[in-house]
Amino acid sequence: GSVMIFISAMQDVAITLMIAPPDWYPTSVHVFHEIEVGRIYEASAYGIVLFLLILIPYSLVFFSRRLGVKAGM
Repeated sequence: GSVMIFISAMQDVAITLMIAPPDWYPTSVHVFHEIEVGRIYEASAYGIVLFLLILIPYSLVFFSRRLGVKAGM
């Protein structure tokens, strides 16, 4: 299961890089660049923001399912 998730995530980054304007990069690429040039603290800050942006929706789905709320209309 985790391998399939990794592959799916890698495809999403590739698609984003292909369809984005030339001067636009996803945050994950920006984090990698910050690490590459030695700005670890800035990369960590971006990583925490990305983590929170992912954690909040997943938490909402998890707790809504746990409380018995059904998805859909």
